Formats: sequence, structure tokens, C-alpha cells
Amino acid sequence: MMKQIVKISFIFLLIVLIFFWLYMVNKEQREIQEVMKNCKTIKLGMSREAVKDIMGNPERITAWEYKGIIEECWYFRSSNVASEPPRCIFNKETGKVIEVVCGDNYRLGGEKRVKP
Repeated sequence: MMKQIVKISFIFLLIVLIFFWLYMVNKEQREIQEVMKNCKTIKLGMSREAVKDIMGNPERITAWEYKGIIEECWYFRSSNVASEPPRCIFNKETGKVIEVVCGDNYRLGGEKRVKP
């Protein structure tokens, strides 16, 4: 009898863990879809504050000089399979968006660059 209770408890725990794992995977996918949807609402010329209001805090910020302009790039959360992470590139001096990339199939402004 005790062995059956332990066996049933183990099976129940296993089922709960599987459902929890599925919930977390689905939650992460929904969050990434939300980031991509929000990214596509960003317009050229927006300020850093406006982008932060839409996208939240970036995961990483880098800066470089390109054609005589200092650019600042904000990278946002994406899936591991995306070759183009969502990001906004600002003119560092003006603080305005000059390029938006929202995954592999959406680019607004700018030109495709080789990452410095």
C-alpha cells in the first residue's frame, strides 16, 4: 500500500512539473512575441525615453562611430533562434532613433551594418 502511495505521488509530482515547464516555455514565447510587437511601434526620430516606455530597459547597450556619427545601440530580449535581435540605434548626440530592427524581417531606416 505504501509503495502505491509513493508511486502515485511521484507520478502526480511529475505531471505537475511537466505542466509548470510547459507554462514557463509558453510564457517566455509570449513575452518575446510582445517585445517584437512593441518593437514594430517604434518610429524614426523617437527619443530614448519614448523607446524605453515602449520596450522597457535594454539588455545591453553598445556605441560606435559610423560615417562620422556616434551611434548608440540598445539591444532587447529575443529568442535564441533569431539571427537579428530587436534593437534600436540612436544618434548619440541627439538621442533620437535612426534605425529600428525587429527580428529578421523588419528594419526601419538605416542600412544593414556589419557589427563593430
